[in-house]
Amino acid sequence: MRLTEASVGETVRLTHVYAGRGLQARLATLRLIPGVAVRVLNNSSWGPLIVAVADGRVVLGRGMAAQIEVERTPAASPAGGPAPVGNDTE
Repeated sequence: MRLTEASVGETVRLTHVYAGRGLQARLATLRLIPGVAVRVLNNSSWGPLIVAVADGRVVLGRGMAAQIEVERTPAASPAGGPAPVGNDTE
């Protein structure tokens, strides 16, 4: 599925970026590369999409987000599930 299809609060893993080298390089500087997990913070039907990645937040235009393929990740579990993404201090 594309990143634009992910729900708010959902954690997804990037699998592929369908873009040229320029956009792939720009996303890499934002730490958005295949294999990384992100949590969707905002995904309304219009406006930018906001994701938590590592210890920060990234705001993506909808066109850019539509070029990012993701897969759902299993929910974090106390018995050693995936590490939480982002920071919930706000």
